[in-house]
Amino acid sequence: MLHNSLRYILAVAQAGSIRVAANMLNVAQSAISRQIINVEADLGVSLFERHARGVSLTPAGEVFLRFARDTRGLSERVRSEIDALSGFRRGVVRIWAIDSVSQDVLPRAIIHFTAENPGIRFEVTVASTEEVVAAVEDVRADIGIAFQPQLPAAVRASLRLRFPVHALMSVDHPLAKADSLSLTEALEYPIALTPAGSGSRILLEATALAAGVGLMPKFESNSIQMLSNFAQSTSGITFLSRLCAASGLKSGQLAAVRLRDRLMSVARIEMLLLRDRALPAAAAQFHEHMARALRYASKQ
Repeated sequence: MLHNSLRYILAVAQAGSIRVAANMLNVAQSAISRQIINVEADLGVSLFERHARGVSLTPAGEVFLRFARDTRGLSERVRSEIDALSGFRRGVVRIWAIDSVSQDVLPRAIIHFTAENPGIRFEVTVASTEEVVAAVEDVRADIGIAFQPQLPAAVRASLRLRFPVHALMSVDHPLAKADSLSLTEALEYPIALTPAGSGSRILLEATALAAGVGLMPKFESNSIQMLSNFAQSTSGITFLSRLCAASGLKSGQLAAVRLRDRLMSVARIEMLLLRDRALPAAAAQFHEHMARALRYASKQ
């Protein structure tokens, strides 16, 4: 339903390259170039600046890109509402989410939802919080799920839930049966951390600074699975929400011990939407389903 010229310009703006966009869309570069030239001729302005490593948007291109994104959102909503009137339950829901949510709660929510709505298809991208926010703002995502995001004016949080950071360790660890720990006590053992700049790392660094101790990780990774494996297979500790280690906790291979430090209890996960955008029917329906799944997970 979306005109080719708009699809092509959106893809080129995202990729920063006509060649890469052509590969993404499985069309000839010449077809994309021709559509861009036609739109530029019609508007009397250049939308892209061409350079050796690709293309970048001109100021006029930025304006056109906003129009193209708005048009894509409207097109999806029109299609969704027509499908609903026709009695069909179909559509595509685009989700960008942090790794911790993708480990357990998100796939289970999708499986349950598609069992009742088999015509709905999902596109899920696992990304950092900053990337999730950008995808929602750019209308590449219908729904974003992020950890303590800094939100631009165009993006709003539709749900905020506390998911405290815990010390995760093997069930055989000497501290595994403790009711609670301080970060200082946990640092007597080897630690594994998420990368610098990540939400949980920022909270840990602030807590360590207040306690007058340093963080010297033996291992760093942006992979929740690798951090969980480190804690499960060594005498070390990692620091994540219980949500990240749901399977390990259920299987009895991991223990999660509450951290007494105040900042560890205020960590939150948020569902994000583009402000003033009406979601397509399928995405709106799944948004409510996912919100219920997260609320349930936050109480576990």
